[in-house]
Amino acid sequence: MEPDELYSLRNQFWLGQYKLAISEGLSMSPSSERLRIDRDVFVYRSHIALNNYSKVLSDIGENSPTDLLAVKLYATFLNNPGQKDMVLMTLNDWLGDEVSGGNNTLKLIAGQIYLQLGEIKEALKIIRSDATLEMLALKIQIYIKIQRVNLAEQELAKMQDRDDDSTLTQLATAWVYLALGESKYQEAAYIYKEQIDRSGPSTALLR
Repeated sequence: MEPDELYSLRNQFWLGQYKLAISEGLSMSPSSERLRIDRDVFVYRSHIALNNYSKVLSDIGENSPTDLLAVKLYATFLNNPGQKDMVLMTLNDWLGDEVSGGNNTLKLIAGQIYLQLGEIKEALKIIRSDATLEMLALKIQIYIKIQRVNLAEQELAKMQDRDDDSTLTQLATAWVYLALGESKYQEAAYIYKEQIDRSGPSTALLR
């Protein structure tokens, strides 16, 4: 198996170590165009998490790959909620396109936008393919939000089957444990402590 060039960057993002993720991304020289796009996606999503919307909006040009255009659209949505209708219209156009419609970053971003708008059914519809661990993790967050922990457990089982060792799977396990209630709090705390001991504290782990 070839080494995962984005392993550290991906984990830093998932753990909420956004400044480290940006630094890591800027120091990398990925070996393929696909990996370069994925690197940029995580770097710009880290900027969004830090509310650096202007950086994303100014850096990503109109001719950028669909993945990055989706990230830019998310920054547009967060930076100016008044443009919601334009953002949704653009999302629907891209999702309906036979070329861009299958893009997993676009689907993930669309799911996040619809979730923030409270459009639960639409969010779940868009990410129903379970194409990536992040889509499964988003489904878990949605099911916990609507208090359907049993469904969250089913999605967690899919994540565990796909990559039980993934940092994101471990974090999702902690989310589900917390949602299950007091009987699982200690197990959730153990997972968070393990991640903090390994990677250091972050807002995402401490809140």
